[in-house]
Amino acid sequence: REQAKRPFRSVDDLTRRCRLRREELDVLAEVGALGSLGLTRRAALWQAAQAARPAGEMFEEDGLDPAPHPEGLWAWGRDAPPPSQDLETSGPGRVVGPSPQALKPPSPLPEMSSYDETLADYAGTGLTVGPHPLEHLRPSLDRQQIVPAAQLGACAHGQRVRTAGSVTVRQRPGTAKGLLFLTLEDETGMSQALVTPWSPPICCRPTDSSSSAPPVWWWRGSCRRRTAPCRSRRSAFGG
Repeated sequence: REQAKRPFRSVDDLTRRCRLRREELDVLAEVGALGSLGLTRRAALWQAAQAARPAGEMFEEDGLDPAPHPEGLWAWGRDAPPPSQDLETSGPGRVVGPSPQALKPPSPLPEMSSYDETLADYAGTGLTVGPHPLEHLRPSLDRQQIVPAAQLGACAHGQRVRTAGSVTVRQRPGTAKGLLFLTLEDETGMSQALVTPWSPPICCRPTDSSSSAPPVWWWRGSCRRRTAPCRSRRSAFGG
């Protein structure tokens, strides 16, 4: 509703009008939701920390942006300087000084890597619209000869393979005589694993126990080719 009234001009403006708490601002910054304000995630996190501080009674009562404004903020008429990308305008012939974002000091925080952004997405929302977590790990998985799901179809029937993925489906039907069916997902697609009761005990742990990203499981087994997608019968499993 606030956005429909007028666009948000800065993190301070967003915080004041929506009455956001510090932890809410941090999550929005870390998942990239403040990118529409022209901020990177770490820059947004830095400004969120500043915006969470009390603005003072004068700014809160008058609805003003607490960002400092230089002298000569308002200019009117034909002699007004032409607006630039760092100037906000409101109506013909009116220039409303530098935008609040342009007046903020730069963030001293190092920028997030693509992998950091993926982990932040999972920590803040439980999912990501960016790259799959395994896409970041693929160079290391390739060195270990771990086959992507999309390439399993090219493997020969009975060939021993190693593959990896995040578990999306786990089923142990009561009529399946102890068989466990797993569906794993990587950045190229999905694969299915059939775990037999006589296989070694399943061992699973997150690749990074401190992160909220789904744990990456790998398994080694023989490929079973049918008319359906390739399945792998597991003989060893790990996380």
